Amino acid sequence: GACLDRIARVDGRLRAFITLDAEGALARARALDADLAVGRRRGPLHGVPLAYKDLCHVRGLPTSCGTKTAEYFTSDVECTAVTRLTGAGAVTLGKLNMTELALGPFGDNPHHGDVDNPWRRGHVAGGSSSGSGAAVTAGLAYGALGSDTGGSIRLPAACCGIVGVKATYGRVSRAGVMPLSWSLDHLGPMTRTV
Repeated sequence: GACLDRIARVDGRLRAFITLDAEGALARARALDADLAVGRRRGPLHGVPLAYKDLCHVRGLPTSCGTKTAEYFTSDVECTAVTRLTGAGAVTLGKLNMTELALGPFGDNPHHGDVDNPWRRGHVAGGSSSGSGAAVTAGLAYGALGSDTGGSIRLPAACCGIVGVKATYGRVSRAGVMPLSWSLDHLGPMTRTV
């Protein structure tokens, strides 16, 4: 609930989210609370609110990849990283804004609005995982997934002052993620601290 309240207060300026799934997040949180009440813990991320760059296919949510088309990318499988995070108990808040088709370093988007840097109004959040960087920095989500082909995790992490990891190639599955360059794409976490 706290993340959803914060999103309602500040995301109008930041434009970090493309799709917010408040109802789904609250339903998941209630189910996880009920699990805890009977001593069942889903994993190390039990109840942790996360959000995902809008090139990750998440069942039940559109994947625009930052384009004007709500369902630009579809997949037969959910993003493997999202499935694993959900299995570890995470709560999905929604899908995060990005440079259109992950092609740019600034976080500008003509369809969903340019992502604003949480630290300084009117400054870039970095791209292309701009919404991921801004959401984590502003406390809208406790962590996020970004993708990196030529700097798209590292640039927003640097611009927003957070941690972003471009893992060893192939270490994190890219199944269920819109491809940009098969030989260079990486998926990785973005968080406030190590």
